[in-house]
Amino acid sequence: MTQPRPGAADARDSNYSGSRPEAGSSGFQANSDDRSGDPDAPRVARLTVASIDVWSALKVSFLLSVAAAIALVIAVCVLWMVLSAMGVFDSLNEMLNTLGLDTAESSFDIYDYVGFGKVLSISIVLGAVNALILTALSTVSVLLYNLSSGLVGGVRVTLSDD
Repeated sequence: MTQPRPGAADARDSNYSGSRPEAGSSGFQANSDDRSGDPDAPRVARLTVASIDVWSALKVSFLLSVAAAIALVIAVCVLWMVLSAMGVFDSLNEMLNTLGLDTAESSFDIYDYVGFGKVLSISIVLGAVNALILTALSTVSVLLYNLSSGLVGGVRVTLSDD
């Protein structure tokens, strides 16, 4: 005869009421497992996302935005190096000089206006501003979701074990 695991509740003693979770509980509600009596049938769980923790959403969105900012800076560096290796900036300098932008005392140099350092610093600033804005927007979105899910009950999600 097998003994139940310590701490495991009997299915008859379950206190699932089908209502929203209390303030201290998680934001998920689960219905029972649908197996239809067939042991080979996939397990199905129907969940309701009733609320999302705001602090967790803030941390995750901040980390993802910082990762996106780092990816932006790396992409700008790689793009700059590829364009420089292909000679695009030198060709642009020659074309602009033939258009008459050079004067008798100095010639036009595109690197004075859009050099690697300037482009890199602009991409860092844009990445930081983007990270702050995305973090704020996602946090406000989570707050709005939590308010609206209190009115309509949340989003129902069905997970299956295929």
